[in-house]
Amino acid sequence: MADFKKVLTEEKPDFVDIITPPETHLDLCKIAVAHGVDVICQKPLAPTYEETLELVSLAKESSGRYMVHENWRWQPRYRELKRLITEGTLGEIYHFTMKTRLGDGWGEDAYLARQPFFREYPRLFIFETGVHFLDTFRLLFGEVEFDLRTNCTAKSSH
Repeated sequence: MADFKKVLTEEKPDFVDIITPPETHLDLCKIAVAHGVDVICQKPLAPTYEETLELVSLAKESSGRYMVHENWRWQPRYRELKRLITEGTLGEIYHFTMKTRLGDGWGEDAYLARQPFFREYPRLFIFETGVHFLDTFRLLFGEVEFDLRTNCTAKSSH
């Protein structure tokens, strides 16, 4: 952490991309925000719900930008699908399915050397792939609201 503070102080970057394991995100984001540096944080934001809420609070209180790295929504196939949905070309959509990426959770070498900590990461499918599904659904069909009174009502802005 001391080296990170030193880099921020000496180099004064415009932003940092927090690409470390999730258990380090909260501390690194706190340091970056304290130094007035914009943050891009890889997902999952944190390993626990409580830490995630703390990060959200930190982002809201920050004077800078705090961005969560979500890259599926920028893929051309999803941008085109969003255009077709918005224009009404596809009509009313009653069902939509996404498949996992080849290799997710499939064996010891699924992530090879580029993301070795994923091999033993708890809840890998939810933290790594599931969040992509959720964000892509939000892009295509709008925000989902959960009604605590009924425990089942979902609403889409689409």
